[in-house]
Amino acid sequence: MTVSAITLRGMLGARRTWALGALSVLTGLLAFLIRRNTDTVVHLDRYAEISESLIIPTVVAFVALVLGASTVSDEREEWTIFYFMATPLSRVRLMGEWVIAAWVASLAMLVPAFLGAAALGLSGEMGVRGLIWLVISMALVALVYCAVAGLLALLTRRAIIIGMLYIVLWEGSIASFAASADRLSLGAYGRRLVAEGVPGAKTFQVPDINAVVALIVLLAVSATAVWLGGRRLSSMELP
Repeated sequence: MTVSAITLRGMLGARRTWALGALSVLTGLLAFLIRRNTDTVVHLDRYAEISESLIIPTVVAFVALVLGASTVSDEREEWTIFYFMATPLSRVRLMGEWVIAAWVASLAMLVPAFLGAAALGLSGEMGVRGLIWLVISMALVALVYCAVAGLLALLTRRAIIIGMLYIVLWEGSIASFAASADRLSLGAYGRRLVAEGVPGAKTFQVPDINAVVALIVLLAVSATAVWLGGRRLSSMELP
């Protein structure tokens, strides 16, 4: 059994993981309520608003942050990190396995939020294209947060607190309204991908860049975080 499979099994059995799933369920229910209680004409705009102002920068970011950081911090606290480091796996591969486990768990917990947003968008005649971009955005934002949170957990024991401050103070306020700050926002690149799928809807603040560039940035940051995490593991000494 691979490291990611072992880690994923432990994560899916934790109450913390399913508590995060409850946040996704509430978000999905909110989208369904908006769909039911608003005029069909504005459903596409409401979809853009809830996806770009709530789901991507808050729900996806928070779920992936907690799971990404917890995956590594739990291994540190239980000392199992040194057991894995004693295996022949390269440090970068080990870091990648943890990120994959956290990513898969995050995607599983985010299904209700996706279904709610998809139902709202499709009722506004969003089309399959918009659905595809929503999937890509949620998947890549979850990946980058899992990777960055995992790296933070190797550098500090307060990774979740630091990540939450970033989400609340930067993603949720400054980067959402200041055009000059959105280039330094992970969530902003995810919002750009969502906006690509609904060109006719009112959109939240998004970077003025091509969607392909946003995709590359998210993948590059994820890969860099995994590589740096592997380097950090290499500098840790076995007891």
